[in-house]
Amino acid sequence: MGAVIGMGVLIVVGTIGLGAVIVHRLAHGHIPSATVAATELALSVPAGTQVRSVTAVGDGRLAVQLHAENADRVVLWDPASGRVVGQLLLSSQH
Repeated sequence: MGAVIGMGVLIVVGTIGLGAVIVHRLAHGHIPSATVAATELALSVPAGTQVRSVTAVGDGRLAVQLHAENADRVVLWDPASGRVVGQLLLSSQH
């Protein structure tokens, strides 16, 4: 008997919660996600260089990991200005 009462309470609480969410969304409206226009960006790299990964870091900058035969590097690139703002050269020591 206690389980039936518990399930009834859960149904009522769930229905009230769902109604509250619907009322909240209707009252505040839907905020559309930002749309970004497609643009073509270019990062100049030496021939034969491969992009290993691209990771977003703060302020809209991208950390681009590049692989080349002689050494790998990570480039901190600002796509808004098209400038490389920093580089980390990863070379192996023999």
